[in-house]
Amino acid sequence: MTAWSVGAQRASEPEWDLDFEALEAEIVAPQTHQPDPIIAKEALSGVLGDGNKATERGDGVVPSIAIDVFATQADFLETARSISSDRRLAKATMTATLGGAEAAIAAYKTRQSANLVILQFEGASIGLLRDLERLAELCDSNTRVIVVGSYNDIALYRELMRRGIDEYVVAPVQPISLARTISALYEDPETPFLGKSVAVIGAKGGVGASTIAHNLAWCTAERRGTATILGDFDLAFGTAALDFNQDVHQGSAEALLQPERLDRVVLERLLTQIGDKLWLLAAPAAIERDFVISQDGYEAVVDQMRRIAPFVVIDLPHVWGPWVRHALTTADEIVIVAAPDLASLRNTKNMLDFLKAVRANDREPSVVVNMVGAPKRPEIPVREFGASLGVEPVVVLPFEPHVFGTAANNGQSVVELAPTSRATQAFDALVAHLTGRAAIEKPPAGMLAKLQAMFGKMTSR
Repeated sequence: MTAWSVGAQRASEPEWDLDFEALEAEIVAPQTHQPDPIIAKEALSGVLGDGNKATERGDGVVPSIAIDVFATQADFLETARSISSDRRLAKATMTATLGGAEAAIAAYKTRQSANLVILQFEGASIGLLRDLERLAELCDSNTRVIVVGSYNDIALYRELMRRGIDEYVVAPVQPISLARTISALYEDPETPFLGKSVAVIGAKGGVGASTIAHNLAWCTAERRGTATILGDFDLAFGTAALDFNQDVHQGSAEALLQPERLDRVVLERLLTQIGDKLWLLAAPAAIERDFVISQDGYEAVVDQMRRIAPFVVIDLPHVWGPWVRHALTTADEIVIVAAPDLASLRNTKNMLDFLKAVRANDREPSVVVNMVGAPKRPEIPVREFGASLGVEPVVVLPFEPHVFGTAANNGQSVVELAPTSRATQAFDALVAHLTGRAAIEKPPAGMLAKLQAMFGKMTSR
């Protein structure tokens, strides 16, 4: 009998007999029962998420497990199948079929149960409890179970949790929500926290992708107060150390090229603190050696970074190879930086098409158009640029060579050098878009601020 069997209780609790009539009276029909609104919102919906909206945290990767889905409706069957290729489930194998609990019972009479069973049910709640009791006799003791039902009923949820069911999700469920629910089940209980990773890449060389990545990290850390790690993964030509006026002798190369030796302690030694909330994993900017980065090495480094900080910005080089494709495929958010020219338009379109195909359940990459309005330079209007891509640029950065050049020469971020500039306002908007948090409201300055403060005191009396 499995850990989620109806008769399985904690050792400290007395055994109890199964009384379906009493349970049926306890679990009130959803048409007459109003669930607690707070509990229903958080407990009945699994790990909520909308692929078109930013989330505060990152998503974990499900380990190499077998998942069986037994659906009762064709639409949920398609939802389950659509996440079988999701980046969060890349290591798992999934089998999805119609038939609900009866199909699950029939299948496990002849074969071993999967590591995770996702069971959809329809009809009365009491029927579900009976089916779970039968299914429990056939499943392995370590099998985990997610139940998908149409009843937004807190009494049913509490009963299922008491019996050891891992999660109850109310249908209809979006693919991204189901993927995140599964991912949450397999978080490391000792280090459940996972920060959000943002990969920044240029559509071509020279569009300012590194500058965007560095200012994005600074703005998130110093203006939002969110602990942030900036990883410069352009090992040969990275400029993050220069942009922050740091003389760093070790960093991302040591981490990426020796991932088997990397743990939290080692990574923290490789990080350089830039501000109160910002740390840098700097590139060596060395061309005397060849750097070969593996997908496993990249994944190990980013995983450790995400366990330290809630926000991780990854400055990717403008190359196209297996590890860069893997970096883009697995990132929580992607920022593509382009200039308003034809080459950027073509390359951005190609990258968007590729990423939409491999990240069907994720929000589309954020496009930033940089250096708009350069004098005497023909350029594609931003509106036409977005229309050709089929994606509206999230942020448009003006051509401000004096501000950006001075910041680079001083080893400062643009946000630090010119906190009221149009560029800083654009970075604030980009951070708000990626984090889902409202843009910073800047306090009024000068005499107006004093007058408002005086008025506030008068009205408070």
